[in-house]
Amino acid sequence: KEDPSWLAYDFYVAEGGEYELTIETEPASPRRYCGEITIGYRMNEETVNYLNMLPEGYEPGVTRSWEEGVLDHVRCVKTTVTCAAGKNRLRIYAVSGENVVERMILIRSGKTVPVSYLGPVESIKM
Repeated sequence: KEDPSWLAYDFYVAEGGEYELTIETEPASPRRYCGEITIGYRMNEETVNYLNMLPEGYEPGVTRSWEEGVLDHVRCVKTTVTCAAGKNRLRIYAVSGENVVERMILIRSGKTVPVSYLGPVESIKM
């Protein structure tokens, strides 16, 4: 079986260790009522990990998470990844056709960024 389509992003970090990865996508609803929207990711040569972009109990047109996705026009999911010092490669896999990746945010674990509606400004610093 072939891997689904994927995007690769090469980036560098000064310090290896754990980072929080936030994947932001368009707030699509699943094709099947109360189904899942799955996205895959792989850091460097690790195995592919899969995330459901929808929170537990998500129901289109009914739940608060649906309302927030419509109002903010974004859906976010967070996970922890391990980066090596130096060059890294993050692959994002289009497991479900509903995924439209808008942005990814990578922050060193234990660090914070100022809270804002639009999120942090793009940066080349890691």
